[in-house]
Amino acid sequence: MWGWFLGVVILMTLVVAGLYASRAGFQNLVLPTRAVRHLSVLAAVFAALLAIHYRLDLYELLLSKRGFVTGVGYADAVARIPAYWIMTVLMALIAIGLLANAGTARLTPLPVALVAWLAAAFILLVVFPGVVQRFSVAPSELSRETPYIKNQIAFTRQAYGLSSIADRPFTPQDTLTPTVIARNPQTVQNARLWDPQLALPPTLENIQSLRTYYQFYNDEVAVDRYQLGDQYLQLLLAARELNPDKVPAQNWVNLKLQYTHGYGVVAARANQATSQGDPVLTLHDIPPEGPHGRPLVLGAS
Repeated sequence: MWGWFLGVVILMTLVVAGLYASRAGFQNLVLPTRAVRHLSVLAAVFAALLAIHYRLDLYELLLSKRGFVTGVGYADAVARIPAYWIMTVLMALIAIGLLANAGTARLTPLPVALVAWLAAAFILLVVFPGVVQRFSVAPSELSRETPYIKNQIAFTRQAYGLSSIADRPFTPQDTLTPTVIARNPQTVQNARLWDPQLALPPTLENIQSLRTYYQFYNDEVAVDRYQLGDQYLQLLLAARELNPDKVPAQNWVNLKLQYTHGYGVVAARANQATSQGDPVLTLHDIPPEGPHGRPLVLGAS
């Protein structure tokens, strides 16, 4: 929204300046008093909007992904937050000065205000944070960012209602015997053999992408348990996603109308492999099929 307001004010200023300049004559440019006053008021409005914009940018730092963690990091706290405050105050003062200039109608303060804004924005918002990140954070990033990592963990726990969780040591006991295994066949049978992020996606890519423009992403394999018949099994599920970069003939029709989404889900047993070392699939192919070529309905419980 603020970008829209700023764009409107800039457009109005350019149009007004162009009209006054065309009337005054471009060869001997002398703006009348009313033109300077008009431009001063528009510039003051622009500066005031920028002051509000920089003030609101402070809250945007809560979602910042520039640093080691999402949210405010060392460079944000040391450089960007002070810089945004300085820019807010500076633009407010410039706005007040330009409003005062509307009474005196002097042309010089207009370019001075523009240069002051651009120079301050470049130094405070670009150079200063970059210097802090390069020479203060980068040499010892972990030590600099540790307090902010702790803050993020603490407030994430608070947001999810997990702040009362306490850590306590657990000492494993070597009490697993064949008798215990025999009494818990379902638990043992569901012991996961396939790594859902490393081993499974490349394997599914080879045997189940089925089209050059489909693929399985490493970070999108889900682990869940489903009732298949009378068995309650752990399954790994991956969606067959569309990779737009691999779509043949990169034209508008293909990208916007024909190849718009992936097709189907592949479900694999978490604890089994075939004699060739591939996963045992309970849902596969296009269109999706279950065992013996029949459609399979997964019932979550």
